[in-house]
Amino acid sequence: MASRNFHRVQSLARESKVLYAKATMSSNVATKVVNDSVGVASVVVSGTGTVTVTLDDKYNAFLSASIQSVGSATVDHKFVITSEDVDGAKTVVFKNVEGAVEAAIDDCTIHIKIEVKNSSVAR
Repeated sequence: MASRNFHRVQSLARESKVLYAKATMSSNVATKVVNDSVGVASVVVSGTGTVTVTLDDKYNAFLSASIQSVGSATVDHKFVITSEDVDGAKTVVFKNVEGAVEAAIDDCTIHIKIEVKNSSVAR
């Protein structure tokens, strides 16, 4: 699977890995901040309020993910995970939902945290 040097993280799940990304959003286009992104190849807006995160490597299992916006004029961005394929396409897809309706993401910075498992060994 991933061929990188990882630093120790305390976890009950064996071989859990934490990946981070930061992207600036402007006119519904995401620009990944390279120095603040680890393990993430790209962050792309792929439709109304849909953010597709592509990882650098494949992983055995998806554990969790979160995304938050900072500096947004809209304070009620609510991101939900709509799909993940960390062992195939290396993607995690989020959608911004406001009032149960898909909504565009206004200009802001988004912070993404993804937790994956790099081993098929049970804990």
